[in-house]
Amino acid sequence: MKKPDIIFFDLDNTLVNSKTHQIPNSAITALRILKANGYHVSLATGRDYFMLKTTTSVLNLIEWDGFVLSNGQVVLDRHHKEILHLTLPHTALMDLIKTANHFGFPILFSGEDNFLLTPRNNDVEKVHAFFNEPIPEVKEYSGQPIDKVLVYAPLDFDWTPFKNIAGVSVYPGVSTYADIIVKNISKYTGIKALLKHVGAESK
Repeated sequence: MKKPDIIFFDLDNTLVNSKTHQIPNSAITALRILKANGYHVSLATGRDYFMLKTTTSVLNLIEWDGFVLSNGQVVLDRHHKEILHLTLPHTALMDLIKTANHFGFPILFSGEDNFLLTPRNNDVEKVHAFFNEPIPEVKEYSGQPIDKVLVYAPLDFDWTPFKNIAGVSVYPGVSTYADIIVKNISKYTGIKALLKHVGAESK
């Protein structure tokens, strides 16, 4: 028997309207129709699991068939169990802190919890207003594993100094930030990992 096709949806500016911060009823209806017709439906987003749970209702819309999170660094199966979980090298984290401090940019570390290393500024407030997310507290980094880093900078910033840091990939966002994750990792690599896990081949 042919396996059901798997369809992946991004969250921000795809399922979620960036102006209302809501998922339109039309999108919810479409997701449920896909499920009713035997399709497997999964998420592929830059958001982490903590933010999905605390700032959106997306987990409750349907029974999802998998999750590609943090731009591919964390992959969960339909039972929310980890298939893949990558963390940034410690040397890269130290270089990220040094470079962000050089430019005076705030920086956020995302791991078991999310925290800022320095106080917020206007760029931080713009990002979290755009995503309708709370601004995390300021804490010291104590060496724990970190999945993803957000660096906050003006929209026209040239990200080359961060792209030159060994071991990372830099994905400038649609607001005043960039996601920084493990080098050569992306939503695409996360999707491939989930497809391999469920025995499906990517097209």
